[in-house]
Amino acid sequence: MARPGPEAAPQRALVDAGYLDRLELAIGGEVLAELLSDGAIELADRLGRLEHVAREGDRPAVAALAHDIVAVAGHMGLGALSAAAVELCRALREDDDDPAAGRLALLASSVIALGIPSIDALEKRCNGGVASA
Repeated sequence: MARPGPEAAPQRALVDAGYLDRLELAIGGEVLAELLSDGAIELADRLGRLEHVAREGDRPAVAALAHDIVAVAGHMGLGALSAAAVELCRALREDDDDPAAGRLALLASSVIALGIPSIDALEKRCNGGVASA
């Protein structure tokens, strides 16, 4: 029997339902829904700006937005998106000699690609309440 390769490894869930369940129990469903709604709007804005500044080759802005996305996504229970943004931050530190706009756009693409599916998964989870995921 063949051993599964790296592609068979489970991917991090888009939404950490357990984290959101605990948060909802701590602060209440209404407050959580409001925070997540506001956060989703902020996150979508940051992702749009990330795409723009990466295309323009603005390395400091890409780094700042990636750092913001790590925190915002993490606080919203969007672990895969936060992890992708951490990887972008790491890549920017390690790849500091290549300021080309095309390279920045490529580095940022995994974060951008996870953005909308992550926000959609969060909205789906929130519309179902604590017991859903």
